[in-house]
Amino acid sequence: MTEGFTLVYDDTSVNGTIMTNADVEAKNDEWRLLYEVVCTAPAAFGRIKNSFVTYQGPTTTVVGRVTITPDIHPANVFHTALGTNYMEVRLMSNISQPIEATVRMYQRNGAGKAFGEPAFHLMIFVLIYFGISSFT
Repeated sequence: MTEGFTLVYDDTSVNGTIMTNADVEAKNDEWRLLYEVVCTAPAAFGRIKNSFVTYQGPTTTVVGRVTITPDIHPANVFHTALGTNYMEVRLMSNISQPIEATVRMYQRNGAGKAFGEPAFHLMIFVLIYFGISSFT
């Protein structure tokens, strides 16, 4: 992450704030990365694309921050409540536009167990589908 911007959702900005990538890197000292995924969905003429990311961590995990670094600006971003071990993020494109973004989920350092718990505790589902056609 060197240039561009990132949408940040955490306990200080529940509705989200826009930060430069350099600011996000500088303020990540108190956060531990839980999961990172690159979401892509190719453009389809006259269609809205959706990309879903679902994270289910162990019960001791608390997702306290979600960051979205878009290469192409999504029309809408939806996510479930922070402060639990479960997080869903939905990216929705503009009509006829692709989705290209990186979603990262963090936990505060010192919260929960140490990173590196058995992999079977981690369930991640990424679903990309074509969305709703809208022709005008």
